Amino acid sequence: MVKEWLDGLKEEGTPVTVTQIAKNTCVTRTALSRMINGHTALTADMALRLQAALGINADLLMRVQASYEIWQAS
Repeated sequence: MVKEWLDGLKEEGTPVTVTQIAKNTCVTRTALSRMINGHTALTADMALRLQAALGINADLLMRVQASYEIWQAS
């Protein structure tokens, strides 16, 4: 979902790089990239950081993550 959000910003003419977001959220580029590309799960801390940096609702992000984890488990 975060990847789609970033793609949307790019299409609107406001490209944001993973490096820029990593700096704004005080996380490593690697950690952010791994989460965006689905290699690690979104955490509540990361959801709050993304909300502050990009305006994406942290509650929505966490609900999507929980739904995905339930889907994987079933």
